[in-house]
Amino acid sequence: VASITRLRDQYNDSHWTGALEAWVASDASAVIEHTKRVVVLEDNDVLHIVGGGYGIYNTSQADVETAVPRRLQVLQLEVDQIMKGGYEHYMQKEIHEQPDAILQSMRGRVKSQRLTELQGNPYHHQRIKLGGLVETRDTIRRSRRIMFVACGTSFHAALAARQTVEEMVEVPVVLELASDLLDRCCPIFRDDTCVFVSQSGETADTLRALDYAKARGALCVGITNT
Repeated sequence: VASITRLRDQYNDSHWTGALEAWVASDASAVIEHTKRVVVLEDNDVLHIVGGGYGIYNTSQADVETAVPRRLQVLQLEVDQIMKGGYEHYMQKEIHEQPDAILQSMRGRVKSQRLTELQGNPYHHQRIKLGGLVETRDTIRRSRRIMFVACGTSFHAALAARQTVEEMVEVPVVLELASDLLDRCCPIFRDDTCVFVSQSGETADTLRALDYAKARGALCVGITNT
C-alpha cells in the first residue's frame, strides 16, 4: 500500500508530482495512524518512488516503461479499530478477543436451539450449516484426501484442526506449507480437496499454490479472516 500524506501540486491517474511522503506496507492498518489515503498495488505492479513523486509500472503489460493508473482510495477504518485496546501487545489482544471472534464468525451458521427442545435424538438434527460448502459437501466426502495449504500461523491453525476434521469427515487430512508445496511441485490429483487458509486472503505463496491446484483440477476451498 503506498500512502500519500502531503498536498500535491499536480495529479493524474498514474503519477503524483510535488511534495510527497509515502509509506509502503502489506496492510492498511500499518499506516492508518498517519493517513487514510492509499493506493493499492495489483499483481505484477512495481512501485518506483523518486524525486518527490512516484510511478506504478506493471511487468505483465506490453509496455513496462509506461506508468499504469491506480485509483486513490480513502480508508473507512478508524485508529481505535486497530489499536491495542489496553492490552500490552497485539497478540495478547487477539487472544482475549477469541471468544467474541468465534461467536461473530459462527453467527448464522450454528443453530443455538437447546438440545432438550429437539424431538428424538438431538444429535441427529443438523445444527451447523456452512453455506459455502453446501454444494460441494458430497464431493469433499468422496475425496481421496483433504489437503490444507497455508503459511505461518494459518498453517498452525490448520495443524490444530487436522485431527478433528479427519475424525468428523473420515477422509485423510494432510498439511502443506504453500511455499514448500510449490518448491517440490507436489502431486495434486483431481479427486483431492485443497483447503487454502489465509488470514488476509492475499498471502502470495498461498495464492500461487491455489493457481497450481486449480490447474490440476482439484476442488479448491478457501478459508480467510476477511
